Amino acid sequence: MTDYITVARPYAKAVFLIAKEENTISGWSNLLAVLDEISADVEASDFITRPDFSLQEKTQFLQTAVAALLKRQLTNQEANFLSVILDAKRYEAFPSIRQIFDEMVLVDESIVEAELVSAFEVQESEYEMFVKALEKHFQKSIKLNVSVDPSLIGGAVVKSGDWVMDGSVKGRLEEMTSFLVQPA
Repeated sequence: MTDYITVARPYAKAVFLIAKEENTISGWSNLLAVLDEISADVEASDFITRPDFSLQEKTQFLQTAVAALLKRQLTNQEANFLSVILDAKRYEAFPSIRQIFDEMVLVDESIVEAELVSAFEVQESEYEMFVKALEKHFQKSIKLNVSVDPSLIGGAVVKSGDWVMDGSVKGRLEEMTSFLVQPA
């Protein structure tokens, strides 16, 4: 999928400012998650991007689908947001808008997002240990996403932005291989 970060940034910023001002961050976050889900649906995307349907038909379709998935009526601002995006033909930017919005929320709430990739399933006690260590390191609250990658052989890799801590067996083997093949 094409990267729409530049296109999405002003929309995400506007939504964030509205959400922050009106204390509706959770509602907007849910709306953007649903829009991200809908944009990943092939049939919905096909309908939205077809030139033989009017802007009004597309807007009505999207507003109805979003309201159904949210199980509530859209606010006027949410409905207007959908209309603006469709009118500007920026439907494909929904995932990027959500990503930027989520990043703005984390920054605003002083939360650092980190990714833990482990060779094995992480137990709750280990998860808590990682979170505490990362909170101490970054001096902020941590949102830790965990995944399993058996190719690491053992250990784990923790990433946050440009910061990486590779404690995996695979990483250590690659490091030793690199050292051993260097000319003397």
